[in-house]
Amino acid sequence: MANLYNSTGEIIDIGNPVNSFESSYYIHMSFDDVTNCIKNLYTKGYESLFDEPFFNWLRVLHNTYGARFSLYIYNISDLANVTEKYKDDFLNARGWIKFGLHSATSSSTYQNSSYDDGQNDWNMVVNQVIRFTGSSEFVDRIPRLNYFYGSEDALKGMRDCECGALGFLAADDSRGSYYLDENQNLYIRSRDHIIDFKNGLIFYQTDFRGDWLKSGFTSEYDYDKPTESSVYEELKLRLQNPKYADSFKSIIWFCHEWQLYTGTTLNSNKVWVEDACRFAYDNKIPFDYPQNRIGMNPTSFQFIALN
Repeated sequence: MANLYNSTGEIIDIGNPVNSFESSYYIHMSFDDVTNCIKNLYTKGYESLFDEPFFNWLRVLHNTYGARFSLYIYNISDLANVTEKYKDDFLNARGWIKFGLHSATSSSTYQNSSYDDGQNDWNMVVNQVIRFTGSSEFVDRIPRLNYFYGSEDALKGMRDCECGALGFLAADDSRGSYYLDENQNLYIRSRDHIIDFKNGLIFYQTDFRGDWLKSGFTSEYDYDKPTESSVYEELKLRLQNPKYADSFKSIIWFCHEWQLYTGTTLNSNKVWVEDACRFAYDNKIPFDYPQNRIGMNPTSFQFIALN
C-alpha cells in the first residue's frame, strides 16, 4: 500500500480500487464528539466539502481503503448553520459518510431524558442532515450516545421518529450502557450484541477506541487494554485470538475527533485511524454500518430477550 502523504507531508489521493470480497466480519469506523469539521463548513467559506481538511482526509482513506465513516455530533444546533452548497459533494460521497446524534451539547446526556427530549433531538439531527446532504442515506440510525447514557423513554422517543433509531452502540469498557441491566451488560461484552425484543432495539458492543493508544491513557473503568504498540498490530492480534471469536464479528471501532483534529490540522494520532483502515483492507474485512447488517446472516447472531 502506497503512502498517504507526499514528501512534504501533504495528503495525496491515491485512488486505488477497492477490493471486492465477502466476509462474515465487518468493521465500523466512527468519531465521537464531532464538532470542529462541522463548524468549519459554515465559518470557513470553502468552495468544496473537501477543502475542509478532516473531510478531505476521510475521502483519502475511502479512496485508498474503501473506508466508511460515521460522525457522531454534539452541539447539534451547529447543524442548522451548515450551508446546502455542499449537497452535490455529499451526494458524491453517498455510502461512505453518515452523521448521527451523540448529544445535544458537549456537556449533556440522555441519562434522565424524556421520550419527547429524545424524539426532538433525533428529529432535529435527521432533518438537518437531510437538508444539507440531500438524502436520508446520510443518517446513522445506530449511533453512540454521549457516555453511553440513555433512558428507556428517551431511546424509545428516538426509535419512534421517521428515520428513527434502530439501536445504539454500547460501551467499550465495564460501565453500564443505556438502560441495560447488569446481566445484559455482561452478555453484550462477550457476545457482540444484544436485542431488546420488547422495544425493538439492538445494542452493539464497542470493541476498540483508538484513544487507548495515547501515551498515558487512563480510565476509571476496566477495559481490554492493548498489549501491542499500534492499532494495526493490536487488531491483528485480536483477530487471531479465540477469546474474541464471539465478540469480533462486528468490529466497532472509534476515537474522538478532538484527539486528532484541531479544526485546522490533523496531529500524529491520525495514525490510529489509518492503522485501523489498513488492517481491515489487508485482512479483507469490509467496512460497513451496523444498520446495514441487521437481519443478515442470522446464524452468526446470538439472541437474548430482555425482561
